[in-house]
Amino acid sequence: MPMGSINRATMAISDKLRESCSPAELQEIQAWVQRHQSIEKLKNRHAALTLPEQMAAATQWFEDGDFDVNEARQAADDIMATMAFLRRALVRHDFIV
Repeated sequence: MPMGSINRATMAISDKLRESCSPAELQEIQAWVQRHQSIEKLKNRHAALTLPEQMAAATQWFEDGDFDVNEARQAADDIMATMAFLRRALVRHDFIV
C-alpha cells in the first residue's frame, strides 16, 4: 500500500507522504526530488543546445527520401506541432519576434 505520492508534473510531495515519513526519510525524498529536478533541467538544456544539430539530421533524413511515407508524415506532423510550441516560447521570452 502506497505511503503517499509525488506529483510527477510539479514534483510536489503529498501531505500523506509527508505524514508517513520520518524526518530523515522526508529529507531523503526531498534530496531525490532536487536531484531529479536538476537532471530534468540539464536534459532540457542539452535538448535546446543540440536541437540545431538534431534538426539538421532530420532535414537530411527527409532529403534522403529513404523512409516509410506514413512514418515520415507522422514525424512531420509531430515536428510542426512541436515547433509551434517552441516558437511561442521563443516569442514569449523575446528571443524572436
